[in-house]
Amino acid sequence: MSLGLAAKRPAVSSDLALAVGLGSIAMGSAIRVPVAVLALVLVASSCSLYGFGANTFGQLGDGTVTASSEPIESAPDIAWKSVDVAIYHSCGIDVSGALHCWGNNTRGELGIGTWGGSSSKRSPTRVGSDVGWTAVSAGGGSSSQSYSCGIRAGLLYCWGHNGDGQIGQGTAGWSQVYPSPTQVGSSSDWIDVSAGNHRACGRRADNTLWCWGSDTGLIPTQVGQANDWQAISVGGGHQCGLRSDVELWCWGNDAAVGSGTQNGATVPTRVRSDLSWSAAEAGGSHSCAIASGELYCWGWNGYGELGLGFYTDHYDPYNPEPPIDTPQRVGAATDWIEIAVGDGKTCGIREGGALYCWGNGSAGDGTTAPSHAEPTQTRLRGWRSVSVGSFHVLGVRQGD
Repeated sequence: MSLGLAAKRPAVSSDLALAVGLGSIAMGSAIRVPVAVLALVLVASSCSLYGFGANTFGQLGDGTVTASSEPIESAPDIAWKSVDVAIYHSCGIDVSGALHCWGNNTRGELGIGTWGGSSSKRSPTRVGSDVGWTAVSAGGGSSSQSYSCGIRAGLLYCWGHNGDGQIGQGTAGWSQVYPSPTQVGSSSDWIDVSAGNHRACGRRADNTLWCWGSDTGLIPTQVGQANDWQAISVGGGHQCGLRSDVELWCWGNDAAVGSGTQNGATVPTRVRSDLSWSAAEAGGSHSCAIASGELYCWGWNGYGELGLGFYTDHYDPYNPEPPIDTPQRVGAATDWIEIAVGDGKTCGIREGGALYCWGNGSAGDGTTAPSHAEPTQTRLRGWRSVSVGSFHVLGVRQGD
């Protein structure tokens, strides 16, 4: 549901990128509410879309509302460049730069000019006729608060529910719905955007960071004066971003900030200054990041989403366990290259393209286990990028 923090790198071979004009494929982070079932949406190196898991509103894009425990192909007639997902909807950009969205449309989050449950789509549906879309991020903390943001020709657009001002129009209200892409401000130098539960943040060409929505303002408002932001990921109540390529800064609610306190931080706070970070993501209530190939996670762990091999009982009426408020090493592997965080769910990629998932719901391994407390390898290999949503996870895969 947003752009990830890993350094941008090709998701397909250089030969294939030259052949179809893809260049780099940037995937979004996904930040959502707790779920009992996960769905996975996967993009193959042939630019094909695959998915599995929950499909209540057609968010897998295969034309049905039938859940699948194993990857199934969706929209085989479209060659995909990137996709991103939210709680019940998905959006993607094809290789021509056209934007498509599908799934639930209760609040106009598909951007197709209509809204309401009856206008939901089970297959990718074109958003307008323009091409040139370079980024899309699907957001929202529930089906009644969903929205999306995207970038076309450097211009920022958002659409969907505006209950917290996340559409960036200077107003907010529960009844406000923008069913078509609506330009945010007049700046034409936007390069990144990340849509969280109730707020969004974006990065401009001068590497300044701007946020809008809940607790941040009704129009994009600059975060501090720093001009060395490299990427941003917005979660349920917190944000994490990379500065100067190797510095990790987080702020917002509770232990998911990773600053060693349960109270979070109101301003960007540096996390583990002794490490050089290459990727990070903010989830609904936890965060994960990569430093020198090592994976670290922190925050809430009720579903085993930290990957530490155990579950944390935050709701024991007699002895509730607090969230973990500092980064914890996940296993002994030193070859992690990509991380994606949802709410109660985490997925990551290791060198060689092996995809691992853990936390709530399916790990993509063909089993029906309700959760996993440590990284569990999926059945497919060759993954180059992954992004986790509430009910589905998507990624780019190279190879058959």
